[in-house]
Amino acid sequence: MTEDFFNLEKNPKKKGKKDITLSIAVIALVVILVFGFVIFTEYDAKEMLSSASDRVARDVERAFIGDETEEDEEAEDEEVVEEEEEVLEKNYTQTAQKGDGLTHLARRALTSYMEEEDLDLCPEKRIFMEDYIQRTLQGERGTDLVEVEEEIEISPELLEEAVEEAENLTAEELENLKQYSALVSF
Repeated sequence: MTEDFFNLEKNPKKKGKKDITLSIAVIALVVILVFGFVIFTEYDAKEMLSSASDRVARDVERAFIGDETEEDEEAEDEEVVEEEEEVLEKNYTQTAQKGDGLTHLARRALTSYMEEEDLDLCPEKRIFMEDYIQRTLQGERGTDLVEVEEEIEISPELLEEAVEEAENLTAEELENLKQYSALVSF
């Protein structure tokens, strides 16, 4: 009789079955770990490739193709800067003066927008649009308070949305707005 000091068993035949079971479990664990590692590294590679910037992608492409000159790269960079400037110019930034609220800023932005787009809307629709813009800005900011010299950006999309909403007003709604439009000179 031999003793197994690790398992404290006296029967060596049972040890063989346990070794086979343990070996199968270890092999299964190794396969799962290898499979998981492969999937994990593949996921990271996809993540890194999808989050690469256009410039990095161009650099990689240029390294393989090699047909782009430095002048082409500078021209592309200038185009990107011009596009960014155009986007910034499109926002209607209003600086608050003493006594201004969001409605005053909305009114000035709306006036500029209407001049640029050559829109001629009745005073009732303008009152509605000012209020629509003011409520939207208040919701985004969480407050209707404006500090003196604070700059508020009003996007052309918000102005377009206000115009669309105003165009859908009913005759009754327009009639109701006359009491407010009579108080404002545009």
